[in-house]
Amino acid sequence: MTNDLIKRDTVSQLIENYEAAVADITQAYKLLHAAKDRLNASFGMGQRIHSFDVLPHGYHHGATLSDDSLAQVMVQIKLDAWRVLMERLELRKLLSIARREELNKQLSDGKGLPDITLENVWGMFESAVSNVDRYMEEAVLEVFEFLRPPSSKYKTNSEFEIGKRVVLKWYVEANYSKTGFNVRYSYDSRVTALDNAFLRLDGKGVVSTYNGPTQDAIKLAGSDGLCETDYFKLRCCLNGNLHLEFKRPDLVQRLNAIAGGARLRK
Repeated sequence: MTNDLIKRDTVSQLIENYEAAVADITQAYKLLHAAKDRLNASFGMGQRIHSFDVLPHGYHHGATLSDDSLAQVMVQIKLDAWRVLMERLELRKLLSIARREELNKQLSDGKGLPDITLENVWGMFESAVSNVDRYMEEAVLEVFEFLRPPSSKYKTNSEFEIGKRVVLKWYVEANYSKTGFNVRYSYDSRVTALDNAFLRLDGKGVVSTYNGPTQDAIKLAGSDGLCETDYFKLRCCLNGNLHLEFKRPDLVQRLNAIAGGARLRK
C-alpha cells in the first residue's frame, strides 16, 4: 500500500485554501460585528428597534448575526472540509465496516475530528495505510459473519459456514431508469468489505477503485442483473436480493477457517 491514492501536494493545496478562507471569513465577521455595533450605537439607543441585524433573515434558525455566529460557521466549514478530504483520500475503502461506520459518525456530528492541518490530515491517512493489514483482518471477520446470516430462510445460506452460494437480502435496488441495478447505500460498506476480504485472502491488497469491483460490476449490469468479478458471479433481483456464487472455493475455504476469530492464515 502506497500514498499513490492521492498526491500530497493536492492535500497541501486544499489545506492552504482552507486556511486562507478561514482567515477571510474571520475578518469578514469582524467587519460585520463592527458595522452592527456602529449602527446600534447611532440608531439603536432608546428606539423601539434597538438592535440591527446585518445578515438577512432566512428560513434557517439563527440566520441573524450573534456573538457566536463565527464559531457556528467555523464548525460547519471544518466538518464540510473534512468530508471532502476523506473523499479525496478515499480513506473509507481502507477501513473495516465498523471503522467505516465510526468515521461516518464523526463526519456527521464532528465529534473527535482534529483541526485541519497538513500534519493532522496526512497523519490520519498514513495511520490508516500503516494499519491496513489489521483493518483487512477485521473486514474478513465481518464478512464471514454477514455471509452466514442466522435464521435465514434461503437454502443456499448456512449459519455455520459459507457454502458455494449465498443470498444477500435487500443489498440491491433497481436504478432510476429501471435498466439496471445499484447497491443500496446502507450496504455499500459491506460490499466494499467483501471485495477487500477476498483480495486480502488472495494476497492482492485492497480495492483499486472507489467502491470496488463488485459495486462497479453491478452498476454496469443490464436489466437482467447478471454480472461477475474475478471472485463472484452475481445476479441482482427486483426484490432487492443479491445472489452471489463464489468462483474461488479455495478462498471460501480459507474464509471459513477464520471462524472463531483466528488470524489470517498465511
